[in-house]
Amino acid sequence: MIKGQGVSLIFIKDQKILLMYRLKKGVEYYTFLGGGVEEGETIEQAATREAKEETSLDVKNFKKLWESENQGRIEHYFLIDKFEGSLKVAGPEADRQSKDNVYRLEWVSLEDTSGLNLQPKYMKETVMKELAQ
Repeated sequence: MIKGQGVSLIFIKDQKILLMYRLKKGVEYYTFLGGGVEEGETIEQAATREAKEETSLDVKNFKKLWESENQGRIEHYFLIDKFEGSLKVAGPEADRQSKDNVYRLEWVSLEDTSGLNLQPKYMKETVMKELAQ
């Protein structure tokens, strides 16, 4: 049974990937950017909206890489390599920001991702394998 659809955004620039650093309830980890597809929007519209909501960046070019199903949710993966604007946490993440609930955007070297607590693990393995090709 399909529970919904989501988009995962893979921003790449100068051999670095844009990730969201999180500190939540004392636990530090990183996540990929993205979110759910809202009713009435295409997956491409969702990718553009989520990029703007989470990063304040305007996407100028993206390419769908693949899709997969995990726990009944279809996830669509997009590579974003052309964008403009000033990078800053925005949208719901900015609203939920506190000293115990930290959101911070970070450019991380692709080779440095192996040592990160990057969640969810299945996405880390899939994305990093794909980017290595």
